[in-house]
Amino acid sequence: MDEKSLKKNIKKSFFSGNAKTIISMICTALFLPLIIKKIGIENYGILALSSVFIGMFGSFELGIAKTVTILLSASDNNSKHGIIFTNALSIIIVILSIIGLIFILISNIQSLFGDQHLLNEGLKTQILFISYFSIVLALLNNLLIASLQGYLLNHYADFGQIIFQLSYYLLLFIAAFNFDSIFYIILTPLIAYFIQCSFLGTILLWKTNLKLNRINFSEMKEMISLSFGFFCINATSMFAQPINKYLLFYFTGNTALLGMLDLALKLGQMCLSLLNASTQPLLAIFSNLSKKQSRVIKKISFQVSILIAFQYTIGMITFYFIGYRIVNYLLPGNADVLYNIALIFIGCIASSAIVEPFFKYFLSNKMLKLAFIGKLIFPLSNFIILYFIFNQYDMIYSITISYSAGILFSNIAIFLIYFSKSKELQWN
Repeated sequence: MDEKSLKKNIKKSFFSGNAKTIISMICTALFLPLIIKKIGIENYGILALSSVFIGMFGSFELGIAKTVTILLSASDNNSKHGIIFTNALSIIIVILSIIGLIFILISNIQSLFGDQHLLNEGLKTQILFISYFSIVLALLNNLLIASLQGYLLNHYADFGQIIFQLSYYLLLFIAAFNFDSIFYIILTPLIAYFIQCSFLGTILLWKTNLKLNRINFSEMKEMISLSFGFFCINATSMFAQPINKYLLFYFTGNTALLGMLDLALKLGQMCLSLLNASTQPLLAIFSNLSKKQSRVIKKISFQVSILIAFQYTIGMITFYFIGYRIVNYLLPGNADVLYNIALIFIGCIASSAIVEPFFKYFLSNKMLKLAFIGKLIFPLSNFIILYFIFNQYDMIYSITISYSAGILFSNIAIFLIYFSKSKELQWN
């Protein structure tokens, strides 16, 4: 792949990624205030609680997704593509079986949601049931998205995310205004995941020659070995957000606070997604390049990072001045708290996009130890800081500060590791 094709693919992903985030922002701005006004911030907090398990286990695929992207992009053999996909699907089925057993065990824990919650047993069962099947679809979607990215079809993966966002908010709006039961509210993510899965599966069949093949256990063993490194990296961050949400609800029993935390995190994640539009295809592109093109990769990494840093600065200045109006529109009456925590989250979460090109450099070059060290700083800092400030602030501020500081320290670590090691990095 030449440099011209690289830039073309990055531009295409940039526009589709921005479209994905902008549509998500529009949906949030249009529907979420009306939904929260109708169902109340407490019931929205219950919806956020149901997402805790999806967030905790929805990425629990042992790093298979990134492995699939790298292996598919590095191979031109259609038959091997089928083996890679079949092996990955088989591994995910085993993982889902294990997660199912875990859900059966935790369903019998009486104090699962703490001692201060007001959830009855029926609602608790509904949350666990819907969460599990949402996880099933989320893991399948991760595999389908990874496969599309491996074929450099990132824009279709973005369209899948757009379809999910539109389906989710439309279904949530319909459920809020037509049903009194909270069951229909927490059911909406499951239906939206199913719609997304149907779209992604259809596109993969239509745009590629990918077909299921026989399981190859020797290649599966190699795949698991490679993916375990990615899993260790993912594990440093994928549990942090659901655990922090869980701790907030466990110690306060307040679904309204949980709802505000979820809203602030959503704003931070949307800003990160907007900035990351340029970095989405980098893992597949870097993996596709030859060993002699490491200079091109370094050049692209630095250029994309500078572009994102400029966008980040403009975005932070903009939110500082108009952010209060935004959060006041989303949640009138609680705008002061929401603005404070949203500003902190956006500032720290969105800054991750600046170092994302360097992180993708590590992954594509299979320098997993460096990537792991950089990401490990996040949960360690998060929970160490939370331990020391636990009783010094309100719980929602303690979690916001510790979580955000952990991300910031991790970003700084990745930045320093890249520039201290960049002269030594060679293709294996």
